[in-house]
Amino acid sequence: MDQARFDAIRLARSPRIGPISYRHLIARFGGPSAALAALPDLARRAGRVAELADERAIAGHVEAADRLGARWLIWGDADYPPPCSLKPRMRRR
Repeated sequence: MDQARFDAIRLARSPRIGPISYRHLIARFGGPSAALAALPDLARRAGRVAELADERAIAGHVEAADRLGARWLIWGDADYPPPCSLKPRMRRR
């Protein structure tokens, strides 16, 4: 698995990062590696400490999936299911 895919999984598994935040970060920084690198500064400016998913834990998930023959589907992949790639609608108040 290349670093960008690993970082995409790590970003998606990080606390406080949901599907909308994930997509916003990818759009803003151009990719998961850059988004992960930017999170500590973003959190600091918001008066928080960045919580990133542990690299060793993610590596364990990747290894377990590989042993099972599983394939990671990551938003932005060409074969990502079309209904899942639709932009979620924001609720209006």
